[in-house]
Amino acid sequence: EAADSVGLAGDWRKPGSVWEIPYSSLLPQKVGGLLAAGRCISSEGDAWQVTRVIPVAALTGQACGIAATLAVKKRVSPDQLPAADIQAELARRKMPYHFKDIYG
Repeated sequence: EAADSVGLAGDWRKPGSVWEIPYSSLLPQKVGGLLAAGRCISSEGDAWQVTRVIPVAALTGQACGIAATLAVKKRVSPDQLPAADIQAELARRKMPYHFKDIYG
C-alpha cells in the first residue's frame, strides 16, 4: 500500500491485478509547480506497462485536477500539497484510492 496513493489502476495484462498510483508519480522532480498525468507520469518496468493506457490517463488527469484545485485554494505548489488532502477529496467523492477501499 502506497501511503500517498491517489487512485487504483487495473493491470490490463492479467485479471484481478490492481496497482495503486502514488501522488509522487505525478510530481516532476526537476520542475516545480507542475503536475504530470497520463503517459507523462513517473513509472518504470511493469508499472510503465500498466500506466500507459487510457483509463490510467483519465485517473491521473482527475487526480491532477483535484491536486491543482486544492493547491490553488491553499496557495501552495503541488509538491507542497499533502497527499492526505487529495485523498480526503477522493473519499468525499467515494472514489477508491487504496487496495483496502475495494478489497476491505
